[in-house]
Amino acid sequence: MVYRDISMRVRRRFPTMKSLMEAGFIFENELHELEQTETGYNKYWVPINWCNSIVWRMQDQKYIEAPVSTNNVLNNIRDFRTQLENLCKFDWVPIPIAYPQIVFLAVRIHFFFTLFTRQYIPTEAEEFLWYRCIPLIPATSFFLYLGWMKVAEALLNPFGEDDDDFEGNWVIDKNIKTGMQIVDQSHAECPILNIDQFSDPKFGPMYPDILLEHPHVLQGSAADVVIPESEKTKMVHVDSKASVGSTSENDPISIRRRFRRLSSRLKLGRSESQPHTKTQQSVKSPGGESTHSAFNLQFVTEENEDQGLDLRIDMEDESPKKP
Repeated sequence: MVYRDISMRVRRRFPTMKSLMEAGFIFENELHELEQTETGYNKYWVPINWCNSIVWRMQDQKYIEAPVSTNNVLNNIRDFRTQLENLCKFDWVPIPIAYPQIVFLAVRIHFFFTLFTRQYIPTEAEEFLWYRCIPLIPATSFFLYLGWMKVAEALLNPFGEDDDDFEGNWVIDKNIKTGMQIVDQSHAECPILNIDQFSDPKFGPMYPDILLEHPHVLQGSAADVVIPESEKTKMVHVDSKASVGSTSENDPISIRRRFRRLSSRLKLGRSESQPHTKTQQSVKSPGGESTHSAFNLQFVTEENEDQGLDLRIDMEDESPKKP
């Protein structure tokens, strides 16, 4: 149905939908269903819908057991429908007719003026030279441009009736013949399996006698580079933290992280009290000694933390010094 609408050769072969029935592509009841479908557009989707319905019916009747297999069949139907859509788009949206007309007009005007501007006018003192009477360069340009225009004209309608256009009838016949051959005569068939010579570890690639030289081995451009001993250095470990770089002391994010670590150490919770609070707490050190830490801090709530407010911490650590 798609080829009938985009290829003139196929249209001549199947002028009506009844001719498709006579050729065996559809049955009479299917033709009746197509004619009964009322739509103001083309009916390419109707056979695709039939295919999807048949697949779902086969799954319900357990002809297709795995849902994955059903999905694969539906994906192939979808791909087939997509390719048909692309063919229709190529035929529906051709190159604007003004483009080739402008190109053809420009080429003809160019060579019309070239016919006069590139003529050679000899003088009486000069001798006769035959290549001055025949414009070789303009003639070569004319044949090249003319050939390119003919190729462009053939590409405007690739499904036409020219010799260089696609042969839609051959494509239809080939697909039908090959498909029926695979389904009816070559289904589940394969030759007797044998051990091939490639399984031998000593087997090497073989070439004709005229190709005596072994094919070039593909490798990287730096594969054969040898580094001199003078440029070789000792391998050392690299600290990843040092490579990243230290964080600035005045970085708000760094200060906020330090405050959180300090709060977790001192078991402090967030508070919405006064901005500046003087706090002193006694904390036991790991050795059992009492440590007094006096610090002046400004608490940050969840709301002003999201607003990116500054956090100021003034900490005076008073801890007994050990000898």
